[in-house]
This record gives sequence, structure tokens and C-alpha cells, in this order.
Amino acid sequence: MKLTDAQIRGIKANGSKQKLFDGGGLFLLVTETGSKLWRLKYRVAGKERLDALGQYPQIGFKEARARREEVKLMLDRGLDPSAERQKEKVRAAIDSTTFEMLAREWHAKKLPKVKELTAQRILRRLEMNVFPYIGKRPISAITAPELLEVFQHMEKRGIAETARRVLQTCCDIWKYAVLTERAPQN
Repeated sequence: MKLTDAQIRGIKANGSKQKLFDGGGLFLLVTETGSKLWRLKYRVAGKERLDALGQYPQIGFKEARARREEVKLMLDRGLDPSAERQKEKVRAAIDSTTFEMLAREWHAKKLPKVKELTAQRILRRLEMNVFPYIGKRPISAITAPELLEVFQHMEKRGIAETARRVLQTCCDIWKYAVLTERAPQN
């Protein structure tokens, strides 16, 4: 039997957890304090999983039931919804990591081993020659031709040796990005 709005509103906290089932593994968990939380129970490879779908009334019946159906579709395709959500979080983190953010992180971790003047010089070269062009772009979206264009621009300005050094620095940053799983390839 499906839950109704009146039924849920009438439920009060009684000092213990209560489960109100809606069907298909979807239920509303009423906590000891009276919070009403949507949960979905399902099985993947014989193991029981429990997903939190949100809090009632922010997540209503329609949305909770729609999420249940999405999970069932994923299960029908042989996918693990928890693993897929984790992959999506990783993809989102990769897409939000800009070249400049990663370069500054790399600089902070790798360059304390060198003299302070050298570390400052490396960061300044990046700030002057690379960040204005590709610094705000997600590192996973930057292509080799775009990076080549940055170095060609430096060579046209007559700083070929600096371009070579910045290229080496960028290669080190990309290696760091690959090692930290924020770029698919160098």
C-alpha cells in the first residue's frame, strides 16, 4: 500500500525508529527525534544496499518514487547505483579542477624542496605566461594544441628559453594531475 501525505503528517516521534514502507524498497524512516527521511533498500550482487534519498517534505512522494525508478533502471542495466554516484562525484571534481588550482597545489607540495627564489620564479612564469590563457580552464579539457599555442605565443615574444622551462613545468604539473587522478592523460 502506498503512503499518503496525511498518513506521514500524522506520524509523531515515539522515541524509537519507525519505518513506513511505500513499496519497491522505498520507505520513510521516522527517527527518534521526528525527522522523516526517505530511504531505498535494494540488492546488488546479492548484497543489500541502503541509499538515502533525502528528507521529507523537501523530497516529496513524486521525487522519491522517481529516484526509486531511476535506481531500478540502473539495476536492470547491471549497474551499481552507489558506484555510479561515486564515479559522478569524481567526474565533477575533475571537471571543477582548473589548471591554475592544480598548478598552485603542485607548487605548494613539490617546490618547498628547492630554493625559495627558484620556487618564486617558477610560479611567476606560470602567472605571467600560462594562467592568463588556460589557468581558468578545467585541466581535463585542455588539449595539447591549446598548450602548444601558449608556448608559440611565448616564442613569438622572444622568450624561447623561458617557454622551454615553462613547458617542463607544465609537464610536471600534468604528471601530478594524472597521479592524483584529475587528468586522464599527460
